[in-house]
Order: sequence, then structure tokens, then C-alpha cells
Amino acid sequence: MSQNRRLSGPPYVIDHELVDYVVSFAHGIQAQPLRVEVPPDPTRQLVLKRLGEALQFPDYFGANWDAWSDCLGDLIAVGQGGRIVILERSERLLAAPPVLFAEFICRLQESQDLVMRAAGDRVLLEFVFAGQWSAREDEPSTTTPR
Repeated sequence: MSQNRRLSGPPYVIDHELVDYVVSFAHGIQAQPLRVEVPPDPTRQLVLKRLGEALQFPDYFGANWDAWSDCLGDLIAVGQGGRIVILERSERLLAAPPVLFAEFICRLQESQDLVMRAAGDRVLLEFVFAGQWSAREDEPSTTTPR
């Protein structure tokens, strides 16, 4: 997998309507798209558990950041190929404690960077946050007309 095929930059934040494009992109670079739905009432542990399942971490994965780092190291050591993880319904992270969304952005960016430094072209791991970020037309406006 050549580096020019790697998505550049931090984890992407996209509108849910672009998920099919990301899946097509993944197939085009021979990467595996992994679609993970953020649960309705997200917690760090629930989201990490779903990410671990998608990445096929072992059953003993503890769904915490230390266990994440350990399993990520194993993925780097034995992994081949590419994975683009799409976190669908990511807007739900914003309804959780405010720090949760920022925490996932930062930690998953660190994970991408670690994989790139340690595995080079042998392993690709990218994260995409997909959600409904703008207010829907059927929702009442929260602005006051002037």
C-alpha cells in the first residue's frame, strides 16, 4: 500500500451522505471499510468495544485506552493491508459528555500516526467520523427572527 494512497490529515469529519463515497474510496485502494455505529447513549467503553470488534481485537480487549494501545501494537506487529473505520452516527458523541468527542478525535489521530510511523506502507488505519452535523429541515429553528 503506497503512502500516496493514505488519507492525509486527522480523522475526517464528514456528513453521513458521504459514507458511500468513503466506502468506494476504500475499495479503490484495496482497503477494508469497517462501518461502526456509535451507540445512542455513547460512553468511552461502548464505543471502544465496538471499535475493537470491528478491528477484530481479541476477546480479552478491555475497552479502555491502555488495552486499545496494546491491541493496536498487535495489529501493527502482525497486520497487513488497510482499514478505514467509519464511525457512523458520530453526532451522538456530541450528546455525551462534551469531552468525549474531542477525546476520540485526539486518540484516534494518535493511533493513525502510530500505525503510520511503526508500520509504514504495510498497514493502513484511518478513521472517519460520519454524522448528521447540520440541523434537519424538519426540526424547528433555534434562531430568533429579527
